[in-house]
This record gives sequence, C-alpha cells and structure tokens, in this order.
Amino acid sequence: MASQWTTEDYPDPLFYLKYLALCAVVTAACGWLLYGMAAGGVEAYRASHGEIGIPGTVTIEREYDAGMGMMACEGTFTPDDGGAAVEAAIETGGPCAKGRTLDAWLVENEPIVGLERRPTAWGDDSREWIGYVIALALIGLVALLVGVSFGVAAVALLYAFLRDLARLVVGFRRP
Repeated sequence: MASQWTTEDYPDPLFYLKYLALCAVVTAACGWLLYGMAAGGVEAYRASHGEIGIPGTVTIEREYDAGMGMMACEGTFTPDDGGAAVEAAIETGGPCAKGRTLDAWLVENEPIVGLERRPTAWGDDSREWIGYVIALALIGLVALLVGVSFGVAAVALLYAFLRDLARLVVGFRRP
C-alpha cells in the first residue's frame, strides 16, 4: 500500500520563495541593463546624426581625463537660433583641441540617481554610438543569457512550488 505524502517530503516553502525572488531580481536587472544600453546607443546615434537635440555650434575649451585612459572634451554650445550659450560635455570623433569648433546637437540628459548629468553636445563627427553597439553586443549577450537562465529557473521553481503545494492540499499518494 502506498504511503501518504507528508510535509517532510518537501523543501521549506521559503526555499522556493527565496530563490524565486532571486531569479526575478536577476532577470529584471538584466532586462534593465539591456534596455539602458540600447536606449543610450539609440540616443547617441540619433544625436550624432542630427535627428534629436538642439542644432548649433560647439567650441572645445578644455580636455580632461575621463578615466581608463580616455580623454573627454568640455566646451560651450551655442544654439543656431541665437539662444543662450550652454556649458556642455562634448562627444566628438576628433581630438579635443582647444578652440576647435564643430557643428553639434545639444541633448539635455536626464539625471541618474545619485549622479548629476550635464547637457551633452554631440558633434557631427561623433562615433560614440559605436561603443554602445559593441558593449550591447558583448555585455548584452551575457546579460541576456543570464536573464533568460534565471527566468527559466524562476518558472521551474514556481512550477515545483505549485506542484508540491497541490500534492499537500489534495493529498496525492506516492506512486
């Protein structure tokens, strides 16, 4: 005669909930990372091609070390419509030579939690968007694989939890 399933035959319900929550958080974080990288790349591409932003001219005034051996430019952006000049970070494909002037489009950046972001002037020669594409391809692939893996694990854990709960409630018998 088959014996009845008992609560000792199943993991603690918190086991399922802890790992289900972990899987959900990792999956959401990977999705957020992919979205942020894709949105940044699209904005960079569109701004450097004049599809978004305020058209004008930018003059490079200084160069500074942005870390990891990269140099960044700062300068003054003057809108074509004659508006007030704005201090901005400058994205350019060329050197940060003081006094260099180029056509650009100004994009007002949304602040990130804990970070103050300045307006960015995207020069017509900027190729910064290519970095987003490369990063999205490399990091994005890893994030996608991790996110999907944890998503599948979350579904498996949810299924196991509901199966075990049904066995306890209905009183299934062992085979």
